[in-house]
Amino acid sequence: MTDTESLLLSCSQEILHDYYEKNEITLLLAFMARDITWTGGGSDMAASGRDAVTRFFITTRDKMIPTVLSHEQWISHPLSQDFWLYTVTADLETAPQLQLFLKEHMKCDFLYRRNPEAASGNGWELVHLNNSISYNKLKDKETFAVSEGVKDLWLHNHYGTGMIDDRKKEELFLTINDKVFRYLSEATRKTLTVLSLFDRFSVSKALFMCPDADVPAILSSQEKNGLFLYLNRQTRKYFFFPLMKEFLQSEFQIWSEETQRQYLDKAAHWYYSMGSLPEAMRFASLAKNYELSLIILDKGTDSILLAGPRIYPADLLDHIPHDLMKKHMKTVLLMAYDLYFSELHASYRRNMARIQRLELSLSGQTALTFLEGATAFNHLDTMTSLFAKVLEDIRKFHLEDQFIAPRLGFCCPSFLMMYHSTPGKLKEETEQLIEIQEICRRINRMPHNGTWALYFQMEYAFNTGHFSEAEDALSTLETTESYNPIGRTFPSKSAASTTRPCSPTSTEIPPA
Repeated sequence: MTDTESLLLSCSQEILHDYYEKNEITLLLAFMARDITWTGGGSDMAASGRDAVTRFFITTRDKMIPTVLSHEQWISHPLSQDFWLYTVTADLETAPQLQLFLKEHMKCDFLYRRNPEAASGNGWELVHLNNSISYNKLKDKETFAVSEGVKDLWLHNHYGTGMIDDRKKEELFLTINDKVFRYLSEATRKTLTVLSLFDRFSVSKALFMCPDADVPAILSSQEKNGLFLYLNRQTRKYFFFPLMKEFLQSEFQIWSEETQRQYLDKAAHWYYSMGSLPEAMRFASLAKNYELSLIILDKGTDSILLAGPRIYPADLLDHIPHDLMKKHMKTVLLMAYDLYFSELHASYRRNMARIQRLELSLSGQTALTFLEGATAFNHLDTMTSLFAKVLEDIRKFHLEDQFIAPRLGFCCPSFLMMYHSTPGKLKEETEQLIEIQEICRRINRMPHNGTWALYFQMEYAFNTGHFSEAEDALSTLETTESYNPIGRTFPSKSAASTTRPCSPTSTEIPPA
């Protein structure tokens, strides 16, 4: 073998092994001529010129699956004094650490041209590359399913979701299960499936969820394999690749309902212990653990009810027994308040009927009266009478420290929205506020305007715990002619303490 033949053979072998086994292209780029051409398979059948070919190899490098070359056969063809052709055939198999078997047969041509000024520095440059791949049939009608599926997976994991249609996704899930997942140990399969409940997780969370497994070893092994998950080395949190998370979640759905609830409930307890109450509520809701949901809501009413879209089950009150209702009355009433102003009126009426049949404590009865007043919106006489009863009881029985009005901006019917905005609801609340301002503008055109403004002032004082100011506004409100027109009488503060009107359910706005 001549020196030239030995040099070019060595370079060709190094380029080939770098590309397929290490996904490394430095030597390849160094050898490329300015007018190089590349031909191969796939959607990009050919590229010409160093810039175009360089772009192709750079953009496709991250899509490559690490493989191992075997059964190499090299043939050299000295075409002329200035051109030398090398042809190689070999088998490609996925690298062992992937725990995924894929075999291809590859043929590649390297055409070198002599050029004393070549960038390679040894007087030769690559002027043409040709690559082709063939596959063994796995079934009678299946040739490319495994290879193409794995390439789609690699694309999906590195470039985001939405790149694989449902048919390909189904084929890929079957392939993952047949070629990879079922060969993992039972402990590994169970651990990965359970942890797919989370968008991200630490080793400590994984140990809590799967105490019987060797979690550190499983995570370390799977992170090195690079198929299911990866590790953010700055935060030390693990993430699943999006499609693999979806695959594992489909496996989780196969488990029995009882087993699913067991792990969902465990996840809820984890977040509850960490103080992440919205997440705890989400998992408790999925687990249909109504008692835990109530406990979580009782501890973090504001953080949950103000978290944006409702994350506790809308039918939660229907599943709470009477003894728990009495124990968590403040939270139960806030949930009823939420149901009413979320226009779930049937559920509100059903649960209010249950609450009104309970033997409530004094503070519980006062909170219930406040709720009935707040949900009587547009019936000013009833609202005022009920608020008078609340204020009377607060003063009479010294409930100032026990009574807490529901400071819920997203469901309160008044100017409360001006100072307590809900995350993620700015546009909706702004539209509601504009509507309320328009109602007030129409109301204030009526004779004896300012009546509703006094009510808003009173309610604001209630919700901020300024009961003296609330009493002053209420006293002024009760003396207004529009509130107590000629020929009509309403309960005074003393009468309101013994008579409690029922709360109307109408929410119609009075016409201007």
